[in-house]
Amino acid sequence: MDAYNSLQALENLGPSSQVYLTSERRAGMSDAAEAKLMSQAHMRWMVATLQSEGGKCTYEKLVEVGEEHHCDTVGALLKVSRETLSH
Repeated sequence: MDAYNSLQALENLGPSSQVYLTSERRAGMSDAAEAKLMSQAHMRWMVATLQSEGGKCTYEKLVEVGEEHHCDTVGALLKVSRETLSH
């Protein structure tokens, strides 16, 4: 998947930047499915942050926004997104 299609796929996930999982919803999900959903939610706010900053921003900015979204894995998400967007 090229970078454009990867970004399109992330943008098509929906406008909500946070996903809240109720205990009932979690009960029916595998750990992998829940992790995937949360990763997608985090990628949405990362893409939104980059878009609002003109396509680039500092790591510190992403960490600040990540804290608002209860994300403590910004570095790992950047690594994954970089690998995804480069393929």
